[in-house]
Amino acid sequence: MSPFLGRWHIVSMTEWDEDYIHEEVPAFIEFGEHQQGSFQFAYVRGEIDYRISTRDGEPAVEWSWEGNDDQNSMSGRGWAMLKSDDCIVDPKRWTTQATCIC
Repeated sequence: MSPFLGRWHIVSMTEWDEDYIHEEVPAFIEFGEHQQGSFQFAYVRGEIDYRISTRDGEPAVEWSWEGNDDQNSMSGRGWAMLKSDDCIVDPKRWTTQATCIC
């Protein structure tokens, strides 16, 4: 079973303060069954397609996403590494910001 499976709470992003990223719902990214998932932070929400991998010998997850930001279509790619059993870190690859996800 993947160590990434489940819903992860986004606790910080370098470009926005905590109140903003939790504006509509508590910010999250969810890695579900069949390598599909979803996310929302601030007014950005969408769906992801992900793959489990490794980076520098550590567990990692890579994804592509499609969604919208207050009615504007957006898409991109991201990745994160497992830093402990309860926290993954996305090093400025998703939305061009460093993100801590626990």
